Amino acid sequence: MRVTLVLFGSRGDVHPHTALALGLEERGHSVVFATHREFEPFLRGYGVEFAPLAGDVLSTERELLSSPPGADRVAYMTRWMRVYRQIREEFEADVRRVCAGTDAIVHNNFALIGARVASEIGVPSAMTVLQPLGSAFVWPPERRLYDTGYAILAGFSPVLAPPEADLRPSVHVTGYWFLDAPPGWTPPEALVRFLEAGPPPVVVGVGSVPDHSAEELTRHVLDALRTTGRRGVLLTGAAGLRPVERAGVLSLDAVPFDWLLPRSAALVYHGGVGTILESLRAGVPFVCVAYHAEHRMWGARLQELGAGPGFVPREALTARSLTEAMNVALTDEGIRRRVADLGTRVRAEDGVGVAVRAFEEVVRSFRRGYSGG
Repeated sequence: MRVTLVLFGSRGDVHPHTALALGLEERGHSVVFATHREFEPFLRGYGVEFAPLAGDVLSTERELLSSPPGADRVAYMTRWMRVYRQIREEFEADVRRVCAGTDAIVHNNFALIGARVASEIGVPSAMTVLQPLGSAFVWPPERRLYDTGYAILAGFSPVLAPPEADLRPSVHVTGYWFLDAPPGWTPPEALVRFLEAGPPPVVVGVGSVPDHSAEELTRHVLDALRTTGRRGVLLTGAAGLRPVERAGVLSLDAVPFDWLLPRSAALVYHGGVGTILESLRAGVPFVCVAYHAEHRMWGARLQELGAGPGFVPREALTARSLTEAMNVALTDEGIRRRVADLGTRVRAEDGVGVAVRAFEEVVRSFRRGYSGG
């Protein structure tokens, strides 16, 4: 079966959907990943067939995430929709072009055009979401689809957010879609030497989130590492941290989490749900730096589960507040036991496999209904 995966979104959306695409391919399906051109090198690195769609989303993401700390999800998504409206005609024309001749469509919650195209050409489709259905971060078009019986693949982990009891059968809560290192990836020699030279380090980064004061953030991180007596790996990313040269600290652009985190003592990162789940999967404690309301929600949820020290709001982050949160995460035995327990449960999930099988059932049901069987 030829499946077109249509995605409008950011780097945080592309990563788990790449895992889903690879899972579909492992089941023998042919997948075309249709998304923004800037993600082509990343997808090609995983051997995924790519089709370009309109929109310069990385620069848009940086602009949106530069909003004042603590900005709520509704405002964030409203700005995303404003961007979408600006490129809508070209984006939707591209979707129709790449979906011609496909057998089925998977689209994320920002690319609802995928559902319309599927209806127009008479093929099955399903929408993907990465947030819990009952959270405050579900926007109205998604909620309307939840209430119609539309097929939804919900790629979040019940470990962090148990699904609502009254979910429709057409909503499939699968577990998170983890993406491991690309084929043939090997760690940099400098990183291997650094890890061998001392105890496991604290990994620090903020991903692609642009920081209002990256130099100040970097100073606070270095001071916290020195005060706690920990070595550190700084993942500088797009614009979050400044690379530094200092004993006991190694700066790199990015390293696959599935390789690095099991070799670390803790992760200090923005509070995206995927990042938190990566930390749990590796069995290492997480310190949440909250730039937005969504990060605050997940940092608070981790604390509620007894698996984290809560969140440090970026606007209130100092060397002292970061040191205190790191000390709790690194030394609290209750947190470490809870992280180990949750990690066992997260590793037992087969998010991609469940999602692929659920989608195949969606296709079979569609074909039965289409044939009158």
